[in-house]
Amino acid sequence: MILRNIKARLYLLLPPLSGLLLATTFPPLDWNWSIWISFVPLLFFWSKNISLQQKLGGGFVTGLLYYSFVAQPFLGVANWAWADFGTIIADNRALILFWVWLCAGMGSAIGLGAVAYALHKLKNIPLLLLFPFTFVVSEWLRAAIFFHFTWGHIGYAVHDLARIRQLAGIIGVYGVSFFICTINVLVLLLIKHILLKKYYSAVVYTCVIALVYAGSWFYGVYRIQENSAPPMNAVILPNAAASAFSPLSFAQALDTALAGNPQLVILPENYFGVPYDLAAKTFVRQMFLLAPMAENAFSMLLNQSLRHPDVLFIMGLHTIENDQHFNSAVLLQDGALRDTYHKHFLFPLAEKIPGRAFLENFWTANAYRIAEGSGKQVVRNREHTIGVLMCSEAMFPQLAQNAKKQGSDFLVIIGNDAIAQNEIVRDELLAMA
Repeated sequence: MILRNIKARLYLLLPPLSGLLLATTFPPLDWNWSIWISFVPLLFFWSKNISLQQKLGGGFVTGLLYYSFVAQPFLGVANWAWADFGTIIADNRALILFWVWLCAGMGSAIGLGAVAYALHKLKNIPLLLLFPFTFVVSEWLRAAIFFHFTWGHIGYAVHDLARIRQLAGIIGVYGVSFFICTINVLVLLLIKHILLKKYYSAVVYTCVIALVYAGSWFYGVYRIQENSAPPMNAVILPNAAASAFSPLSFAQALDTALAGNPQLVILPENYFGVPYDLAAKTFVRQMFLLAPMAENAFSMLLNQSLRHPDVLFIMGLHTIENDQHFNSAVLLQDGALRDTYHKHFLFPLAEKIPGRAFLENFWTANAYRIAEGSGKQVVRNREHTIGVLMCSEAMFPQLAQNAKKQGSDFLVIIGNDAIAQNEIVRDELLAMA
């Protein structure tokens, strides 16, 4: 009797199984193949003759497990540029991150719970249409609520599938999510017809899945074309911890980068950790320990730029312009700063805090505020127009599209692993880029 009761309740494992399968599609596991079946256990659970409350609970469990795993690396965010470290907020940043992480997971859970509610109430609409549509709406709402931050959208799970991800060029990341949900529903229907021994219908669904996937794959083959010219060589210099930074280590890194005669050298975001005043052409002297080292290293970089006039240097730099602080990228050539780009979309809870005015009393006036850039998405010199994305901007495709519209020859993404103490953040960002 006990064994029979256990078997009867095994279906309760289906929602957590879906949550875990979804989590495996992102770093560190990166099992891209599992995205095509991740929703199938949850869809099986929803298709059972159970109450609405159980369906809501199943969606909630799947969403909470999935997004908790995906967003967990953010608990290691280390860069709080907007907060003075002598204040209540900075002192309790780990606790704040925990609650943000929990709320993000709950948001995804509520989203899938809402999908379950829609499926339960709108039974007359075919599952093949209803599930993909309602899930994509829930993803959009989650992003809108959490500062338009699209972290963890399932469309990013195809990042290693170069041909399939070409779909994003015509339908966007939400369209890719819709495509993934559609495949999951088709797999569910295939399995159901096999279990019912309706083999003819199963063959039909198999053919439909094969045709849909093959059509997307061949579209990707058509869209991917060889470049007419070889890509420019890029050398990415590793980030140096502030405690270990020195002009000597910087000189060695530059020598290593230039040894291969590259056309382009990229240095990480906010490499020196010291604000640079664009008008005064000097680093802020209040940071008396790091400023002299930054001055020496920057002079060294300009000298190397003079010696290598054909090399473009792009580096991340914290800049000050018109009394505003920016997270910027600067283009150096021929020993001079040629152009500057200011980051448009700031990283929530790292570079900005929503509702700052409400929280103004919780930190001192010593904490600067990073401003959002606007306008151009490129830096230019005489020969090239270079599109620039800073760190988390890689997840906003409209920025890359803006760079293309502004005539960019190629796109550079500048990041810095030091923003978080968990390397998975870097891996997930790379996947979304």
